[in-house]
Amino acid sequence: MKQRCLNSKNKFYAEYGGRGITVCAEWMDDFIAFAKWSRENGFADDLQIDRIDNNSGYRPDNCRWTTPTKNLRNRRTVKTTEEEVAEIKFLRSRKVRREVVAKAYGLRPEHVTFITMGLLWKDVPPADYLCIPV
Repeated sequence: MKQRCLNSKNKFYAEYGGRGITVCAEWMDDFIAFAKWSRENGFADDLQIDRIDNNSGYRPDNCRWTTPTKNLRNRRTVKTTEEEVAEIKFLRSRKVRREVVAKAYGLRPEHVTFITMGLLWKDVPPADYLCIPV
């Protein structure tokens, strides 16, 4: 976290410190405070720290511990949410054409296919709450 935000020689610096992502003073100066926050907020060895708002820094109200898969999905480049993926899977299961679904969600048709086939977002089940005529 500190290396990405402070060390201009870090390979990820441009995506963090280079675009203004910071570490709050509380965590910067006091590892014990960070460790305490971590314990109280679900830290586990298999989890990663994740910023809720990717345009904001590392601070208690903007961070959480999450799985690597969910962390990857919380990138600036990912435009599809879990809820949308569930809806896409539901719509495709109801035979709505992939081109129609792709247009509705601003995706390429092949992206819809990858979701439907389980090549992307395989852990997200189809929505069970949509009411559309079949």
